[in-house]
Parts: sequence; C-alpha cells; structure tokens
Amino acid sequence: ALLDELNRFLLDLLAQGGNALLIIDEAQLLTIACLEEIRLLSNLETDQSKLIQILLIGQPELKETLSQHALRQLRQRISIMYEIEPLDREEVTAYIDARIEVAGGKEKVAFAPKAIDRIYAFSNGFPRLINVVADQALLAAYVANTTFVSEALVQQAVEELKKADAAGPSRLPAKQSVSLGRYVLPVA
Repeated sequence: ALLDELNRFLLDLLAQGGNALLIIDEAQLLTIACLEEIRLLSNLETDQSKLIQILLIGQPELKETLSQHALRQLRQRISIMYEIEPLDREEVTAYIDARIEVAGGKEKVAFAPKAIDRIYAFSNGFPRLINVVADQALLAAYVANTTFVSEALVQQAVEELKKADAAGPSRLPAKQSVSLGRYVLPVA
C-alpha cells in the first residue's frame, strides 16, 4: 500500500513537471535487505522516464557492501560512482576558511599557517578528521580567550584527541578507522 501511494505521488509530481531525488547519507550503515528495497524503488518508472533518482552517500565501506554478489542487481543500476580523495594541504586551508565563513567567523577567527600544517599532518586530508581537530582547537582557543588558533593550540587539540582515542572512541565519531602512523582513529 505504501509503495502504491509513493508511486502515485511520484506520478503526480512528474505530471506537474517535477522530479524526485532520494538522498541517503551514511549509506554504508544500510543492511543488504534495505539496499534491496532501494533497488526496488529504482524500478518505479514510466515508459519514458524514471520516477525517482537515488543518491547514496557513504564511507568506503559502502563500496565494499555494494560489491557483494547479493547486490549485483543494485550495482547494475548505479550510473555514476564517485570517490572523494583526501584533501591536499592547500585544499585543507580552503576547506577550513570556507567552514569558518559559513559559521560567520570570516573576520573573527584565524588559523596560523603552521596550525594548518599540523591539522593537515594529523588528518591526512580527511575532512571528518579536519573537522574534529579544528573543532577541538577552536575550543582550546576559546578557553584561552583568543581568536587566533596557533600551532600550539592545534598540537594541544591533537594530544587531547589521541588521549581520548586511547581511552575509547567516545570523543571521535566511530564509523571507520583511519590509520595515522601508530594511531588508529575512528572516523564517522
């Protein structure tokens, strides 16, 4: 009954000149049964067009899951698969600047170039690790009553994160592990 209702909604949307997009983030967490249901949704179509586009976004585990034999029919329906590579040093600077601007801190907060170097070294360019260490460094800057994030503040943040990781993954998002030399840090 729900599938029929969804199909009617999508047909009405198409008749009005619209189209539907289903976006699923953290798709690596979906079960094989759920992914099979998504495949069935991809069957909703008319003779001329698909009624729904589906965008799966996930960690590298999604690619591993989709490679399973049980999901071959879903895999055959995937028209584009894209993997985002880690950011390089210059991209880390641009990424942090953009995040600060979106948060409304463009003229209020600054990271020292050496602080960015330290963030890059810690994160290996992975945005989620950049977010975690930059957040921790900004918190340290706040506690120090400064708007300038120095290399020392980032180093303090890195040490705190490594301590938290050694004590258990409760401080860091725990979806995936990233090896950083002798440290293995969970990443959401």
